[in-house]
Amino acid sequence: LSRENKWRAIRYGLDAELVMNTDGKTKLMREDINEWIEKLNPYIKQLGYESYFSTLQVIMNSGTSSERQRKVFAHNNCFKETVKHNINEFLLQTPLYQCESILT
Repeated sequence: LSRENKWRAIRYGLDAELVMNTDGKTKLMREDINEWIEKLNPYIKQLGYESYFSTLQVIMNSGTSSERQRKVFAHNNCFKETVKHNINEFLLQTPLYQCESILT
């Protein structure tokens, strides 16, 4: 299962359907991560790890960098604009959520 799930995670990112057992039951990775965060929330607070998990929550909400890059490229079919998007995200140190705001 671990090899299959590793392949799915590499191929599909956070949108992967993970195989949960040998019967073939699957679950979306985003759903699984959110369930684990909810289960671990009391310990996260107790140990003072909120900042680490807030970063994870930003990724869950805004997607990964590669997802955003693909959206920018799909929007304008231009690698140069995709690189500009990456530079802007790096300089701002935050994900840019909408293609429209990236291109203006």
